[in-house]
Amino acid sequence: MIVERIIELIDYKGLNKRKFYLKTGLSNGFLDKVKDVGTSKIENILNTFPDVNPIWLITGEGDMIKSQGLVKNIVSEPESNYNRLDKYNTYIADVRASAGIGNIMTNRSELNNLPTMLIPNAPNGLNISFQITGESMHPTVRHLDYVVATKIDSPNEIREGFVYVIIDKDDGVLLKRIYKQGEDYSIISDNPDYPPYTRSKYDIIAFFKAFLRMSSDFAAYHDDIKKDVNQLKEDMGIIKSKLLK
Repeated sequence: MIVERIIELIDYKGLNKRKFYLKTGLSNGFLDKVKDVGTSKIENILNTFPDVNPIWLITGEGDMIKSQGLVKNIVSEPESNYNRLDKYNTYIADVRASAGIGNIMTNRSELNNLPTMLIPNAPNGLNISFQITGESMHPTVRHLDYVVATKIDSPNEIREGFVYVIIDKDDGVLLKRIYKQGEDYSIISDNPDYPPYTRSKYDIIAFFKAFLRMSSDFAAYHDDIKKDVNQLKEDMGIIKSKLLK
């Protein structure tokens, strides 16, 4: 029965019936009152969960989730080969998604609601493209750049001084350089205006090692460098003229 499949979908998404009704806009308790579900309600469900296979929902045939690369719940599976060229291998978390990434990481079926893309030659494993906000890593990474990173299985894999995306249980997504301090971590920004600080291992949900930066920032920052070089040349000219006197 379609009602049973909807209940199965609710469980898969990590929801309860109340949250399901709120997400879909369907009336409270309708799953307990009907045996068949009308077309309009099916459309509501499919619009709310576009990754759901409509054939499965209506007939029970095929897989619950459409086949599109990283659709299956890979977080709870071994992080094996996800960089085959015929597969999407990276989830995309923009600012809005990144804000709730801590909940996504602990309620893992929600990860599959994120869009995906293909990154050539990406590492095997769980890869996420995080949109970074703020200027703490300027000029390495600028405000609203995307950083693609792969989840590491153990803090023992951390290489000190390299750039990592940290999923902090209080602060959400952070992009920083990491140094170990016993069981704690020294968190370092590239922007000197942001002082280093320490976080306990118990404050961090997950580590992702950054391997790619994507930016739409094409501002002419080279003009600043050109001005500095021209000023340096002018200063050197003044120094030379004074030395020759």
